[in-house]
Amino acid sequence: TRLAVEAARGRRRAYRDGAWMIDLASVAEPAKVGAAVLAGVGLRGGGMFDGRARGEGDELDVLADRLGGRESLLLVDNCEHLIDAVAHLVAALLARCPGLSVLATSREPLAVDGEVLVPLGPLALPGPDDGVERARQAAAVRL
Repeated sequence: TRLAVEAARGRRRAYRDGAWMIDLASVAEPAKVGAAVLAGVGLRGGGMFDGRARGEGDELDVLADRLGGRESLLLVDNCEHLIDAVAHLVAALLARCPGLSVLATSREPLAVDGEVLVPLGPLALPGPDDGVERARQAAAVRL
């Protein structure tokens, strides 16, 4: 998460229309991924959905309308427990929104067209004989 946020921050000028972070850690049901993304881009509780049931197609249409024609980034965090639902939504959005980029954090790939994987290894730990000052420099300790 932290590395993805820094990567997005470092490239924020590349996305003329901004970036949104969508944290899926608390989403337990695949059917709620669309609603979480809607909320993350600022469309939570929109009047359009009040008083009627929302369908996945409705959410996709609203998101595509909001993100289409824009140069923007979705940082979708903690996808692993919802991998199929996230992959389906991301693939559909990317097909409809040519200016959209997605940075997803997950222990598994989404397996969507154009995906580029950036595997991350564990952070370095201090050695058993390192002194306090050297130990403080280790990536895991700094985190």
